[in-house]
Amino acid sequence: MLLFSLVPITFQAILSLVHLVTPTLVDAVGADAIYSMLGGGKVIGTVLVIMLILALLLSIMTSMAG
Repeated sequence: MLLFSLVPITFQAILSLVHLVTPTLVDAVGADAIYSMLGGGKVIGTVLVIMLILALLLSIMTSMAG
């Protein structure tokens, strides 16, 4: 549960509110922000995005398991 609140706070702390309201991030095409947070390339960013999607699916499956 801590991770779901820690990720947005970290994202906002690194990028600041000014960068979070730019049109590329609002339109959800600003995955470059994740790459710049890690200092890596597109491969690292893509792996991170895949891991976040899998974590979301795992949490959904866990909650549906009862």
